[in-house]
Formats: sequence, structure tokens, C-alpha cells
Amino acid sequence: MSRFKSFVNNNLVVIVMIPALIGIHWGWYQLHQNEALVPANERKEMPLFKMISKGWSRISGGEPKKVE
Repeated sequence: MSRFKSFVNNNLVVIVMIPALIGIHWGWYQLHQNEALVPANERKEMPLFKMISKGWSRISGGEPKKVE
């Protein structure tokens, strides 16, 4: 138990910040998908999804399927 406690004490910032950053990005994505806030013609592809698409096309040589 002391090893776990030591790990948590040494990495507390990382343990808190990574889920916080993921939550912030997910919330931003959810706001971006709200039609009342961002009309469909003004939406931009999210940077993370652009990077994933580029990486996927490099690895597989094709485009990933777009989920609507």
C-alpha cells in the first residue's frame, strides 16, 4: 500500500491534469456539436481528428470511414 501511496503523491499533478484535459476537450467537442451554438456550415474538423486521419492515411494508404 505504501508503494501506491508514494506513486500517487509523486504523480498527483499528472493524475489530476490528464483526466481534466480530456474532460475539457470532450466538453469543447460537445459544445461544437450543438447546432444552436455552431451552425453546420461553420463547423471545422477538430485538430485531433485531422491528426488521426493523416496518421491513418499514412499507415493504411487509405482514408478512414467518416462517422456521422
